[in-house]
Amino acid sequence: MRSVFIPGTGHLYLEDNFKSWALTALSVASITAGVLYIIDTNKKEREYLQETDINAAAGKYNDYNFSYRMRNLAFISYATLWLYSQFDLLFFSEGENSTVSSYIPDLRLQPNMGFSLSYKINL
Repeated sequence: MRSVFIPGTGHLYLEDNFKSWALTALSVASITAGVLYIIDTNKKEREYLQETDINAAAGKYNDYNFSYRMRNLAFISYATLWLYSQFDLLFFSEGENSTVSSYIPDLRLQPNMGFSLSYKINL
């Protein structure tokens, strides 16, 4: 559950190694960059929309478009790190760890009956 919000923190909990720290640092950096680029994109969009000179508007649009793309790239990076972290913890973590493997839902396919999906929650 630790990696649900900040990818890499579950890895840090299981073992303190380079991959754990790298995942955590990259995920914090990408979400921070995303938030900062949200602010920057909104500011540059307002400046671009308020510009009346066509030549200056083109330059301001390019600035806005760059911030827009960087914002999207930061959030795509975070989503990619999140997916990698979840799959790595669930399917490729070393050793049998009951706290991690207990989060995998149980999917059963029954002929002529359909399928059932169950999820165990330890309280």
